[in-house]
Amino acid sequence: MAVDASEALQSGLRLAGWSSWDLWLAMFALGGNLSTGDIDLMTTGHQSPSYREYGYLATAINERFDDLALDHLMLRWDDLPGA
Repeated sequence: MAVDASEALQSGLRLAGWSSWDLWLAMFALGGNLSTGDIDLMTTGHQSPSYREYGYLATAINERFDDLALDHLMLRWDDLPGA
């Protein structure tokens, strides 16, 4: 699951035009408590996000997509390949 979740997060960051810092700030505003280091590890496949962590990160990225008038492009955890 780590690679699929990591690839989805990495792709979402790229499409959103965000850095790990931007994602951290948005995730923190939603109530998440990951560090920027954790986010870096998760987006590079070196650490697996939990179901809850992925949910916060995907929601934060999808809210950015809303701001950009894009559809929700982040897959739900259950829709990731291999879930």
